Amino acid sequence: MVRFRCDNGKGEYDNGLFRGIIRASGISFEPSPPYTQHKNGVSERMIRTIVTKARALILDSCLGDEFWAEAVNTAVYLHARSPSRTVGGLTPYEKLFGVKPELGHLRRFGCAAYTLIPEAQRRSKFSERAKKCVFLGYVHETVKIWRLWDPESKRVIQASDVRFAEEESMGERQVSHGQDLGILRSCIPDMILEEDNSETAPIEDVICVIAPNTRTEIITTNRSEGIEPDAAGSESCTSRPEEQIVAVTTDMSDIRPADLPAPVLRRSGRRGRSAQAPKAMLGPGASNDAESDPLNYQEALQQSCYANWKHAMEAEFQSLIENKTSTYCSTVPVGAHPIGCKWVYVMKTNPDGSRCFQARLVIKGYEQTNIGDTFAPVAKLASLRMILALAALNGWEIDHMDVVTAFLNPPVNDAIYRVLPEGIDWLDPGKPASMTVCKLNKALYGIQEAP
Repeated sequence: MVRFRCDNGKGEYDNGLFRGIIRASGISFEPSPPYTQHKNGVSERMIRTIVTKARALILDSCLGDEFWAEAVNTAVYLHARSPSRTVGGLTPYEKLFGVKPELGHLRRFGCAAYTLIPEAQRRSKFSERAKKCVFLGYVHETVKIWRLWDPESKRVIQASDVRFAEEESMGERQVSHGQDLGILRSCIPDMILEEDNSETAPIEDVICVIAPNTRTEIITTNRSEGIEPDAAGSESCTSRPEEQIVAVTTDMSDIRPADLPAPVLRRSGRRGRSAQAPKAMLGPGASNDAESDPLNYQEALQQSCYANWKHAMEAEFQSLIENKTSTYCSTVPVGAHPIGCKWVYVMKTNPDGSRCFQARLVIKGYEQTNIGDTFAPVAKLASLRMILALAALNGWEIDHMDVVTAFLNPPVNDAIYRVLPEGIDWLDPGKPASMTVCKLNKALYGIQEAP
């Protein structure tokens, strides 16, 4: 070890004993300045990776936050045995020790684990032989010992004679005020929440426990009928004076999909909105049943507004000629493959309600071969925010512009050929018949070299 880089935390690293050890070993101590975590970016990014994995373990197991330390230890253990691109696809464990790690002992975090009770600790010959615990993690340098949480003694134990039930989770998730209300809202049908002429209680007053392998049904019953919920762990929630919502939790482990009853749907009395578009979004003389954008050249020929599409294609083709994007060729070199192209159509609505027909000649870039790395240099959002802030501070005027042929300016260095577009016979009547392909001089829409 040559350098030791760390944050500016006081106590764990900034003390005389630790400084003396690294000084005696010839190690350079490089702490980062206060409140500058980005100076120690590699460690901070790894901390985020570990915390994200630990959070996923906690959420999947439905355990409480008091097990965060065990989740972090397990996340580090699993991360050391997961492939990483920084070490060439190997695992950190294999990179350090030179052998592949053993993975047969990995189990689901938070699942039920039954550990054998030693014979000396059994109360009698007919008492239970195993104890139900919660699996929390692993013991380093061994694959035959696991860390378990004993709910009876409220402590962490280590055991080797363990049987795991990974489909059974030992945690419960509490959904209450302000916590995961989206999950609770998705459980209640819209027909109950949107019933007309009724006063529904706030959804925040509903508290429901969701356990693994269970299904929660929301049903309505009339109080006057005297229907009581099932006594096996069901909870009732009052929503209206004449009705109540009952959340019935059913064990789903032994129920097959074919045995589930079909849900009974109740149609709401609320009127739906009309699917017609507002008149302001349609141009003069247009209706709601207007033709959609054509998907190809043949569909554009068959539409009633073909004259508009034809004018748009003429404008696009003229723009390509003015920018000298391609040159006609009669043949292509040996080994070269002409790339296909197609017309893309879109109809936009202007602020005044009129319609604008646009056509673009797009290259089928997925047919390109033997291309290198491509990238598109763009401005950061932070730079744009800084410019807008300066404009607001100094009272500058801000204007924007649209470059119609922005993609037609970058030159193409490689020899790329494309086929002639559909409609070339009337787009360019003076083209010689021997010219069957075009060599690209500048980038077009869809090409890999385009920005």
